[in-house]
Amino acid sequence: MLCVWACIVICLLSASTMALEGTETVSTTFESLADPAEGNQYRKDVMNAWQLIHEGHYSKAFSVADEVISQFEGIFDHTARQFAFKSDVEFEEFIARDDKPAQRIDWSYIEALQIKAYIYSSNRYFEMALAELETIDHIAPISAATKIEKAYILGQLNELSSAYDTYRGALKLADRFSSQSIYKAAALRGIGFILIEMDKLEEAEEALQKSLIIEPDNDVALNELAYIQQLRGL
Repeated sequence: MLCVWACIVICLLSASTMALEGTETVSTTFESLADPAEGNQYRKDVMNAWQLIHEGHYSKAFSVADEVISQFEGIFDHTARQFAFKSDVEFEEFIARDDKPAQRIDWSYIEALQIKAYIYSSNRYFEMALAELETIDHIAPISAATKIEKAYILGQLNELSSAYDTYRGALKLADRFSSQSIYKAAALRGIGFILIEMDKLEEAEEALQKSLIIEPDNDVALNELAYIQQLRGL
């Protein structure tokens, strides 16, 4: 049985009702996973770091995450490439495509990187956040949450086409892998937000309505649909 400790961070930027000011940035969902991997002894530290963020102690959380990352990198096998997956099944399916040596490390490493990326992004150090997310992309190639974070930042940087493609990539991962399905609604909302900015209101409405099938009471999606109606003058 999974013992789930989830921290979904919603970043709602204040001011006007512009679509991008309603976009989300999400953390991954931390789980005490049934399939142990190297470095699983650091899970408690990562959970503590998320709790520090929840309490608003970002500097302390950053220090804990940094230390966890350093400890993980100390156990890396430098003759192999490191990967992080949430289950044996997904890991084995992925490495079956490549005969190069692979070391599976615990998802706690990804969480620690995600914490740093979230803190950077919250303080609008977007390039530094993207660097952390790129590291995650290489080690956790099926992480939909990482792509959602990247797409959010690209949207903030007004790189709308890249943001749209990245949200679409997150949606594909959420559809393909069971461990990533919890991010499908967030990916659809992200697609909707970007399409509004692109002035593609019908497509945006469709994406947001699809997200509401999964999460019917989501205020972010409902607010964006209301914003579309304002744009149409209805």
